[in-house]
Amino acid sequence: MIQEGNLLQDNIHGNFFIKPNIHELRDMFNEKLETKEEIVKKCSFFLERGVKNIIISRGGDGALLVNKDFVLEATVPKGRTYKLNWCRGFNGCRDLLQDM
Repeated sequence: MIQEGNLLQDNIHGNFFIKPNIHELRDMFNEKLETKEEIVKKCSFFLERGVKNIIISRGGDGALLVNKDFVLEATVPKGRTYKLNWCRGFNGCRDLLQDM
């Protein structure tokens, strides 16, 4: 049986960037990886194999961009969310959104 962790590990050499999510990273290393520091430390595995940039998506916890020079963290904005699929193709959509 092929698991995502194995596919990730076997296909990373020299890539410009990879984007595993936190679940794939946890599966690959068989660890919980709960802190930003733990996640960044595991990214050295990819950097050592020539990957230039690693973007780890963490769902509601945002995302991390890790490379050999820096680590950037993107957070998820807090607040009310709107499902706008119903708005597609409706000319007055911009006016409706301004009132929200």
